[in-house]
Formats: sequence, structure tokens, C-alpha cells
Amino acid sequence: MKKGIALFLMISLVLVCAGCGSTPAQTASEPVPEKAAEQTPAETPAPVQEPESVPHSSVLVVYFSATGTTRGVAERIAALTGGDLAEIVPAQPYTAEDLN
Repeated sequence: MKKGIALFLMISLVLVCAGCGSTPAQTASEPVPEKAAEQTPAETPAPVQEPESVPHSSVLVVYFSATGTTRGVAERIAALTGGDLAEIVPAQPYTAEDLN
């Protein structure tokens, strides 16, 4: 029974990993699907505007640190991964009473 469960879990893991895999980007030599070619300007999504202060990288480490402790960990992760670092800043700063 345990071998059957282990086999089921391994097969499930393989299927989940295969489903989450990325597909290669479409190149200019590949044909464009008909539906994409027929899109009207109303169907085309608006471009996403990224903040100018965040450089472009494939890794983004976003952190929130009310006391400053998490900042050091996030900086280390960003340094190890070569990623960009972005902080989530609260609209109203926390007081000592909030943190107690």
C-alpha cells in the first residue's frame, strides 16, 4: 500500500512540474495564430508601466519590514540571486505601539 501511495505521489509531482514548465517564446519565423492577428485595438491590453526606480532583472525580491529585520535578509537574497530589490512601504508608518 505504501509503495502505491509513493508511486501515485511521484507521478503527481511529475505531472505538476510538467504543467508548470515554461514554453519557449514565439519567434518571428513561427506563424501568428489567427485570433491574435485579428485583435482590435480595444482587445489589446494596455502596456504595464513599471516604476523607473526599479532596474530590470529576471529576479525581483520584494520585502516588507516593519522593524528593519527583514531588510537584511531580503538584501542578502537579492545579492545571492542577482535580483532587484523593492521595499513595500506602508502609507502610514508604524508606531512603537503598533509593533508591541
